[in-house]
Amino acid sequence: MTEEIKDLFKNVSLKERDVVVLLFGLNGFAKTPEEIAALYGVYKNEILQIAEHGLAKIPATVDDLKLLAQKAQEELKTKLAQKKQDTKPKKWDSELLNIDFSDNSEK
Repeated sequence: MTEEIKDLFKNVSLKERDVVVLLFGLNGFAKTPEEIAALYGVYKNEILQIAEHGLAKIPATVDDLKLLAQKAQEELKTKLAQKKQDTKPKKWDSELLNIDFSDNSEK
């Protein structure tokens, strides 16, 4: 989490922080209240109450949180793209195919 997001959550309980982060996708992956409820084994209404209490303690608007979520998603995409580039072979390597193309038959 970025420092900006950490600062927002300094007066929020761990449970409230987790729910708000997941709801808004501040970690790059937004979840629905139903999905969060299933993760924690509680009812959707409890998730909504926790989110409401947490949001009341955060010195940011919903629009601010949406912008932060958008930044988090962009950062995640950049990291994934970088990781994908780092795993590409640096040279041509037929061994990556895992297929033996050698001609075993005699001509």
